[in-house]
Amino acid sequence: MAREYPETWEVLRSHHDRILRTAIESNNGYVFQTIGDAFCATFQTAREAVHAAVRSQLDLNHEDWGDVPIKVRMGLHTGKAEIQASGEYHGYLTMSQVQRLMSAGHGGQVLVSHATQEFIRTEMPEGVTLRDMGERRLKDMVHPEHIYQLVIANLPSDFPPIKTLDVTRHNLPAQMTSFIGREKELAEINQALNEHRLVTLTGSGGAGKTRLSLQVGTECLDQFLDGVWLAELAPVTDPALIPQTLFAIFNLRESSHRSAQEILIEHLRAKNILLVLDNC
Repeated sequence: MAREYPETWEVLRSHHDRILRTAIESNNGYVFQTIGDAFCATFQTAREAVHAAVRSQLDLNHEDWGDVPIKVRMGLHTGKAEIQASGEYHGYLTMSQVQRLMSAGHGGQVLVSHATQEFIRTEMPEGVTLRDMGERRLKDMVHPEHIYQLVIANLPSDFPPIKTLDVTRHNLPAQMTSFIGREKELAEINQALNEHRLVTLTGSGGAGKTRLSLQVGTECLDQFLDGVWLAELAPVTDPALIPQTLFAIFNLRESSHRSAQEILIEHLRAKNILLVLDNC
């Protein structure tokens, strides 16, 4: 919007800021940081946070934006954080969790973590309900998060699928441990992927090539519009079976009129994907 409407954007954003700040502060909230057009706020109770989110969405929806309606995505999470002398908060796990939660949503959508849902489910504002979105994997989070959506009467409640790793096009297995270190290797591989169509990781057995490639794939999900796909070739002893392995990944069928290679090329030709061949 800032690019498309440079003459009016700052005025629109000032209305946006006023609406959010009023809703937050009228519900005993404290805005401890703003980053661009993003507001980071804390509340004494989860209930007050919900009321602030509901009022924000109602006021944003009722504002006369002209031809440029502003839609705001929001995330609500309850966790441990400590206020500092500067007025900001420390509590990396809580802060990163709510940021990932918000990022999974779409404009006008309010997503709620399981921890917050536990506090608010018996005292929802009038005209507001919770929609169960199921357990989802948020980026860089070790364990799945049970996510809910606030459904606010007279406001849109149907949105595209939330942007979690489950609905991003990929077949990467869930990792049960956090990935620590190897920043140099990650940076080198990402740089190589930007410059080359084919990148090979080599090293002795047990060096961690597979785990490293899976981490690279997870971090690259946003860069490949058609996803990141893992082909595990360790069980494949006959090279002729490699196309069948890829057929299973992409849900393709064999044809009597075309070779397996032709089918794969036709399917992948126009796609922007990262294909990880493990044990190639």
